[in-house]
Amino acid sequence: MKSLDAIADITIYSPQADKEAMFSHADLVFKNGDLVVKNGEVQTRRNGTTQTIQAHFEPQIERDVQAYYDRFYNLSLNNFTVEDVSFQQPDSERFVSHACRKPYESSQTNH
Repeated sequence: MKSLDAIADITIYSPQADKEAMFSHADLVFKNGDLVVKNGEVQTRRNGTTQTIQAHFEPQIERDVQAYYDRFYNLSLNNFTVEDVSFQQPDSERFVSHACRKPYESSQTNH
């Protein structure tokens, strides 16, 4: 039974020693409770939305994160950029943006 107010995408993989191979072939993919992929084959295509947040952060963090990735992973943050692609839905229908609270601010003040 599907909850009308739940939003979830679930992917199920068969365990394999080779993780790259494992994550390149999903056994099952559910989009908001609907089966869309079975044994690596698309069962149905459906328009959906991507949930995003409007996170507040200090611009300095990008430099710090890049330095971390350079040191431990030898990856550029550009590796995580999603290029423009053609979709059947306009962005206003595909993306649902949620406000995110400002970074933690202590409610206690010292006088």
